Amino acid sequence: RKAYVEIKDWLTKLQPDIVAAHSSKAGFLSRLACHSLNIPNTFTIHGWSFADGIPFVRRNMFLMLEKFIGKFTDTILTVSIADRDLGLKHKITAPEKIIAVHNGVLDTSIDTVNNNPRSENAPLKIVMVARFQSQKDHHSLIDALSGLKDLNWELDLLGPGPLLEKTREQVKKHNLSDKVIFHGEVNNVPDHLAQSDIFALISKWEGFPLSILEAMAHSLPIIASDVGGVSESVKDKYNGYLVTRGDVKMVRSALKSLIQDEGLRKKYGDNSRTLFKEKFEFEKMVELLLINYKKVIKNRKEIPAFKAKTLDKKAG
Repeated sequence: RKAYVEIKDWLTKLQPDIVAAHSSKAGFLSRLACHSLNIPNTFTIHGWSFADGIPFVRRNMFLMLEKFIGKFTDTILTVSIADRDLGLKHKITAPEKIIAVHNGVLDTSIDTVNNNPRSENAPLKIVMVARFQSQKDHHSLIDALSGLKDLNWELDLLGPGPLLEKTREQVKKHNLSDKVIFHGEVNNVPDHLAQSDIFALISKWEGFPLSILEAMAHSLPIIASDVGGVSESVKDKYNGYLVTRGDVKMVRSALKSLIQDEGLRKKYGDNSRTLFKEKFEFEKMVELLLINYKKVIKNRKEIPAFKAKTLDKKAG
């Protein structure tokens, strides 16, 4: 209640042309506040909280809340077509109010250079950028790599999280401590990507991961779980491999193929870069978002307080 009152107070003072909310709690409260103040609003879904893979009780609770708040939403923006389809399937709001705009990221590859060329016998570098939490499946990745001990690879794990120590124990159990490096939370992810050969994101559920797009910008072949909207950025056997959720053998097979075949890594990596430039650059996302924000304001133009020209001025 306190957060709702504070959001409403700020909106009353600011009198915005439109409110763009992200994350479940902020999205729920801001939409209620906007409805009470008659302010146009959008909510961007980075992955529904009722997606497959999320625990049953939690999934049903969030589904009920989203159906309720959907009545007070001008537009829901999903970052993947898969999430749009899921919202339509569960009838969260009117179909015309759910619009897909793919995530885009800045091209950090232009600012990073691999200044540490490896020797011929240096291990091939695999990297996964993800928090150690229930959504991510580090466990399956470690299990898969435990069957490839004889190959020359090294795994860099970037990120903090509550399951970090449990993952360390798994690595020790498989006698992989000399091959797996835990970097914790870092602020130089692009530098790690620039020195990697393969990017992996093994998960139980996802929306449309930015980490995959960043890896694609760095011309990396991708191995990722086929969940959420991942298949909209990772095309199986084009710029990497899509693997079934929880299928350790499939993950191992994909890793083995890329570790052993330099030409395949190069081919898939080049395709990643091409696909990124075609569809997922930051500027493309911004352009589409502005179009949709202006459309929401235009649809509410009968309310004098909402002046679309303000957004035009800010966008310029």
